[in-house]
Amino acid sequence: MAAELGSIDEARAMVAAAVDWVDEREATPGLIDLAIWVPDPTTGVTAGVLTVVLADVTPGPDPAGRWLHDIRRKPRLRGIRVLHHDTAPARVNAGPTVLELLTTADKRTGQITAQALWRIFPDDADGAIGLTVRTTELALTPALVADSELIAQGLEPLWAEA
Repeated sequence: MAAELGSIDEARAMVAAAVDWVDEREATPGLIDLAIWVPDPTTGVTAGVLTVVLADVTPGPDPAGRWLHDIRRKPRLRGIRVLHHDTAPARVNAGPTVLELLTTADKRTGQITAQALWRIFPDDADGAIGLTVRTTELALTPALVADSELIAQGLEPLWAEA
């Protein structure tokens, strides 16, 4: 993978270190997938991280609508200042979706992080998929969110016919 995401030896070494970081965390309970985002192959700098988890859904009608209602207010996070919070309903190929955009600052370090949190409710499923991308490279946020939308649109239920 390092050879594909880095175009020079130094860049490939940076990607290889990031891949090792991902490999160390893949055994995290509930984690389906973890990936890095390397937008510039000449540097090999990891500018974003993607996590995919399975999420429980409260039984009942319109789980996406309930989720959207539940997260409509700006979250209160210990030690974190929420700078921006926005939510919107959407639909991807797998089913109804809620997109939450969140920018936060760590009160201790001042580190600012932008996130796009996709909660995808596959049609006729009793669970949801949580897809989150995050970056501290704020100028790259629009590109990361656009790439995450492509990933979210590409998800299909396991039972979908090929």
